[in-house]
Amino acid sequence: MSTFDPAAILSAWLAGLAGFLTDVRALFWWPTLVTAALGALVLIAVNARGKPAAGAGEKKPLRAFLRELPMDITCYLGYTLTQVLLAKALFWATVGGVSLVFLIGGHPTGPAAAPAFSEQLAVAALAFVLSDFCLYWSHRLFHVAGPLWWFHSLHHQPSVLTPITAFRFWPPEAACHFAAFSFGEGVAFGIANLGFGANITPATYLGVNVFLIVWYLAFSHLRHSHVALYYPRWLSFVLVSPHMHQAHHSVNPQQYQSNYGTALAVWDWMFGSLYIPGKEERFRFGITRG
Repeated sequence: MSTFDPAAILSAWLAGLAGFLTDVRALFWWPTLVTAALGALVLIAVNARGKPAAGAGEKKPLRAFLRELPMDITCYLGYTLTQVLLAKALFWATVGGVSLVFLIGGHPTGPAAAPAFSEQLAVAALAFVLSDFCLYWSHRLFHVAGPLWWFHSLHHQPSVLTPITAFRFWPPEAACHFAAFSFGEGVAFGIANLGFGANITPATYLGVNVFLIVWYLAFSHLRHSHVALYYPRWLSFVLVSPHMHQAHHSVNPQQYQSNYGTALAVWDWMFGSLYIPGKEERFRFGITRG
């Protein structure tokens, strides 16, 4: 029977924090910050011709940022600690996704073969898509269920957005989103085992998804920022642009009850929650208080 080891947990957490810029699995792996900074500079230069920035309704953004910073940092630390504390539970959430597929579709038959590169790529893509699908529903649930909105409203309170805002969650909510993500990956691995006969072992669950890395590099940090990066309209039906996610943080309830997708907008399109703002549209962030 495994035992709870506070020293090992603390050591793993501190090691993760120490590598928050250098570890490819880290939330702020340095290449993702570089691409975000370069993208922001380009967009600011392009939009410098009189267009207001997103969140322009905040009169003193620096003061607002400093006001929110202690809570943002505390939530970031709690977010990373929750990941470490729940590592084993999230592993079993992934196994649960695999088991559900086997329960419905039966166990793989015949010898398992080592997956070819093309199959590995297909599995990674499927894991990315299905984990994003599960995150869409866990996110939407925290908006539409009153008691859960109390938790999630913390994420929507700031009148300024920064990359750290992405981790502004109470630990119980973060745990739900982690579990949803892990379960979606498990379903993908189960389907891969049935479809390809692929030799996907439990160790596979600990790997790094190349599609997730690409998404982190592709301006993911600008989702929570004041840089209004928008995509062509046709692409906005597939991917959630930072501009679309800024609408999700609008003080307007009709806007923040839309665009629940993390990376893929196709779920919002399919389930009636898509909102594509106009190019010139800008937002005030936060929650309207009576």
